[in-house]
Amino acid sequence: MTLGFRLKDLRMAAGLTLAELSKRCDVSPQHLSDLERDRRTPSLDVLDRISRAFEMKVVHVLDGVVPYGAD
Repeated sequence: MTLGFRLKDLRMAAGLTLAELSKRCDVSPQHLSDLERDRRTPSLDVLDRISRAFEMKVVHVLDGVVPYGAD
């Protein structure tokens, strides 16, 4: 599973549009779309902002696994 797939899966599971996620993490909708399609690789800063928008740790966004009881 690619990072782009995981990002889109997280966004869809949260019931967010690209525009809504864009506002939450201050990243343009086009940039988010490119990330979801694996056309770009996120910087650590962007990855941190996206993970905060989902209230997750970066490592959980990267590996796609959220351990029980993790914040």
